[in-house]
Amino acid sequence: MVGSFMVSTSDKTNRGVPGPEVPYDDAGRLALADFIEGEDGARAEFIRLQIELENQPKGQIPKSRLKHQSDLLHANGQRWAGDLAGQVLDYHFHRGFLRRVICHTSALVDHADSWMAQHPIRDLAIHEDPDIHEEAPHPTKLLMHPILAELECLDLGTAMWTDGDWAVFAGRELPRLRHLVIRNLGPEAARWICGASWWPNLVQLRLERQTDPWGLRELCQAMMLLPEIPKTGGPPGGGLGPRITVGMVGLENIAERIRQSPLGRRFAFRVG
Repeated sequence: MVGSFMVSTSDKTNRGVPGPEVPYDDAGRLALADFIEGEDGARAEFIRLQIELENQPKGQIPKSRLKHQSDLLHANGQRWAGDLAGQVLDYHFHRGFLRRVICHTSALVDHADSWMAQHPIRDLAIHEDPDIHEEAPHPTKLLMHPILAELECLDLGTAMWTDGDWAVFAGRELPRLRHLVIRNLGPEAARWICGASWWPNLVQLRLERQTDPWGLRELCQAMMLLPEIPKTGGPPGGGLGPRITVGMVGLENIAERIRQSPLGRRFAFRVG
């Protein structure tokens, strides 16, 4: 990746994909659609259509336009995704380009470099490899991968990290990260992420399923110690950190009590 554009040598229709500096540069995307019109008319039409749909008021999008989007994807989506289509569990396009990927850890470690060269991926959900007998890649390979620095949304799945792994993750520079999902937050992980440089920029932290109640308690205690840093146009919470959403079965009562506390009001704590 160079500057604000990514260049693909394997798919000419991906040339000039808007990069991280201009993630929603519709003018650039529309210009690219014009550029590839004669080479891939369906792709050009798809780019224009998704931008059109994205800019429509919610609830006012004609069903015929949604069906046309679905038809274009069904006929061409795998071709546009390239090799990635056979390497991930699922993928989604946004404003004409592949933005969201759901994959196993091993696929990410093995193929993310080529994905980054071809697509402006900003949303990643990681699933543990299903075969427990297969040797899984060491977490460091994931934690240090450059793709993390490009993400706005990250779902860590059920990754079983050590305290040291969480320390490495908290030490990463993740300037674009705004939404984070964690399913097994423990006390040490809670302390580390509250001290991360990217913590004040988070808009939402969602805690799911296997989160340790003591991890939730430690997170709350660490957050109460954070100083107020007023920010203009920043995330909810006055620049202190994200809106916290708790969706763990069995912790609803604890989460509800926190929501009604001064901490909950300070950090836009939400249950469900």
